Amino acid sequence: MTTSPRTIMRIHFHVAEPAEGLYDQLLAVLGTITPRIEPHPADWSADLDLTGALRYWALLWGFRTCGVTSCSALR
Repeated sequence: MTTSPRTIMRIHFHVAEPAEGLYDQLLAVLGTITPRIEPHPADWSADLDLTGALRYWALLWGFRTCGVTSCSALR
């Protein structure tokens, strides 16, 4: 069994009018992708560990490798 390299993504939310509770709602949406989230509420961003999620998507859709090129097909 080979191990996948760690895949971390930082996402920034750019909202016109920040509403109370919106940041938490956005984090909940990210939680449907991966449970490994490090929120940064000061600048409305979060770090996501996508390592396990990419492995899951690779198995689900039959990708041999799930690099940036392969996973872009999921959009």
